Amino acid sequence: MRPMDDATEQQLNTRARWTLGLPRIVVVLLALTPLVIFLRMVRSRLLYPFDLEWIEGHMLAMATRVAQGASLYPAPSLEYIPAPYFPLYFLLTGGLVKIFGSHFWVGRLFSVLCTLGAGSLIVYVVRKKTGDMLIAMACAAVFFASYPFVSEFYDLFRVDSLAIFTLLLAYVAADPDKGRGRAALAGVALFAALMAKQNALLYYPGLACMYFIKDWRKGLIFSVVFAGLTMAVCGIWHWAGGGWFLKYTFALVTNDPIEKRYLLVHVWIVAQYAIPIAVAGMGMVSRLSMGGVKDFFSDKWLAFFGIAYVNSYLFRVTSGGARNSYIPVAAACAVAAGVMLPEVLSFIRGKAAGALPISKPAAAWALAFVLLTQLIAQAHWYGSEVPDAGDYKKARRFLSMLDGLDGTYYMPGHVLPRENTFWIHEMSWRDFAKADWAKPQLEKIAMEFRQNKVDYLIVEEKTGMSGALRTILNSDYQKKKSIPSSSKPKMFSATKTAPTKIYRHKSP
Repeated sequence: MRPMDDATEQQLNTRARWTLGLPRIVVVLLALTPLVIFLRMVRSRLLYPFDLEWIEGHMLAMATRVAQGASLYPAPSLEYIPAPYFPLYFLLTGGLVKIFGSHFWVGRLFSVLCTLGAGSLIVYVVRKKTGDMLIAMACAAVFFASYPFVSEFYDLFRVDSLAIFTLLLAYVAADPDKGRGRAALAGVALFAALMAKQNALLYYPGLACMYFIKDWRKGLIFSVVFAGLTMAVCGIWHWAGGGWFLKYTFALVTNDPIEKRYLLVHVWIVAQYAIPIAVAGMGMVSRLSMGGVKDFFSDKWLAFFGIAYVNSYLFRVTSGGARNSYIPVAAACAVAAGVMLPEVLSFIRGKAAGALPISKPAAAWALAFVLLTQLIAQAHWYGSEVPDAGDYKKARRFLSMLDGLDGTYYMPGHVLPRENTFWIHEMSWRDFAKADWAKPQLEKIAMEFRQNKVDYLIVEEKTGMSGALRTILNSDYQKKKSIPSSSKPKMFSATKTAPTKIYRHKSP
């Protein structure tokens, strides 16, 4: 057999490298596309000087109160009622506001960093499980591609990005194979997630089940640390706020009724994440068939996926549920698709798959095809709210108009942290109207509002006002016809519906 010359051997090596390298390049480009789109949208939205979503200003107001050293959860008053969220986000952004000033970009940039952190944790978890960076990048792409589906909540001045980052961090920290100190650390991490957003409490059973099945002593440490911190800190906040903290953060938020869209929400979730859900489902079957019931219930990422799905579904079907409810299931599907992939291949092959390096061209092309199919399934939601030059000009003109008002004003749909306005969001009026025990407080504030006679009432003509607030204010601010009514106010973006209608208080 005639030996190959150097040129021929070099040609074959180059062809081999391209045969494997090309599909890997395709996977990388596909995986980076959602991240690039996300960052480009952030660049256009970051400095927008007004609400991008209807309670961003309320979040900024709460962070500003922290920067000013004021109480976050005092008794409701004419001047201020807090949003029904736990305090960690406002404490962190409040510190930034104290340094950089009361600007929307401060909280938005913080949320962007938390979103990037969540994506990095997804990459870390999946790569650790599969041994392959390409699979990890593909899973993170699913999370970033969810940005339009969740109505662009990833970069808003809101608690959601911090909540999903700290929740993922808690699940990463929880490891029963590590020492008891790690179990205590996991309890602290889950407590931090709870302080970011209350629904983290729902994820405790998944981690507790894992710990108690594998080592009940570590499970006890984890539970005691988490429960002890939660009760102590919540007790302090409740006492410091005169007994209102838990009323705001738990009692009010449990009054949202369930809407009749039970099946539709399932369709939305499955249509968006059909491939990750299929992989997770097959992983569950393989875990039960090959590992048994004990291994099934001690898998923290299976628990995370199941709880996140139920959590997103339940919060979305409530009357006040927005698409930020889908953020947990977006992260869970991204993680589950990666960590369950070895289980699925083990089940198919009938033997342990081990690590999954994409070392063959066929495997790399298969990953590229699957990722492309998944991104196409998510692409029909693209159409995100990106302010253009006209939107910026309109927002600045509106803010200048507010600065020029010769008196006090109240803008219930878009609270801003200013001295000549009240910090009571329309959401608070609606929440108080739903709770029988809170209605007396609402009536008291309404009476004070009438007596105060704010000079201007500013509402959105397209969305109107909710019944509770409209009933209180209509007779004082409108002469010939009623203020526009909306029985179901929607969370419209301010870039499309920035308030333009100003009602001046009628002279006595």
